[in-house]
Amino acid sequence: MATMAAKMVSRMASANIASTKGLTTHRLFTRHLTTAATTSTPNVTIEAKGPKLSPQEAAKHEENLDVISMLPPRLRNFFAKYPPQFYSAAVAPTERLLPPSDASLDSTTTTESESAESQQTQTQTQTTAADPTTLEPQKLPSPYTPSREAKGSKRDPTAWSASKAILYNNPEYPNPFLPQKSRNSKSWRSPKYGLRQQADLCKLARSYGVEQLLPTSRKSTLFKETRLAERGLAIKGTGIGQKVKGHKWERTMETRLDERKKAMMEMPEMIREWKQRGHGRGWKKWPRR
Repeated sequence: MATMAAKMVSRMASANIASTKGLTTHRLFTRHLTTAATTSTPNVTIEAKGPKLSPQEAAKHEENLDVISMLPPRLRNFFAKYPPQFYSAAVAPTERLLPPSDASLDSTTTTESESAESQQTQTQTQTTAADPTTLEPQKLPSPYTPSREAKGSKRDPTAWSASKAILYNNPEYPNPFLPQKSRNSKSWRSPKYGLRQQADLCKLARSYGVEQLLPTSRKSTLFKETRLAERGLAIKGTGIGQKVKGHKWERTMETRLDERKKAMMEMPEMIREWKQRGHGRGWKKWPRR
């Protein structure tokens, strides 16, 4: 028993010594920090992490912070994670909206006349890039065709389009609304936010008037208006790259409508000729077309 008590006393003494040593070391380290802070030069400044902002960008950043402070928590959390001064559509370069000189526009025909029209459309696009809603719709093939096996011509995936140019992705600050290409492989990673989440964020930001602070997205108002003006009225199931759908009378509707239009336009001449010839002279009954 005596030996066990002696061992316990020795262990407690060693623990007290270790604790006092730890306290002494902590006090010495704290005293060293305080003396270093008091003796350091007052001109030393700590630089903040991140890119340096110009005075105009800093003022705009402060204005954005004032606006963001009045937003709902969902938008505040998003802007805290993706600051507008680096990720928003407002800071994206406007040169991306102008088609390059060597780029081919998205067209479906190759005739000389329509190639001239495409050049004219390209010049008009350059002048109206600031206002995409003034774009002229593209000339798409008619959805009505008498052949069920016929397929629409495909779009050129490498061609320039005004709607694609809106979707901007900065390599330094990747857009969370767009898929990103992996550096090590050729695979693509999905966006941080799905299309449904993007639509909810755009709708919420639009209601507060801060949609321009969000990154460029397929659910933004600008992208939707530009794509609608670019493609014009499209019929689902009968567009480019899709099989022809519908009954036979629906697919041949355009031909029959053209025949009716031609007959109505020629009706006065037919009536005049009928009156000249009379009944039974060349026509046994009223002509039908």
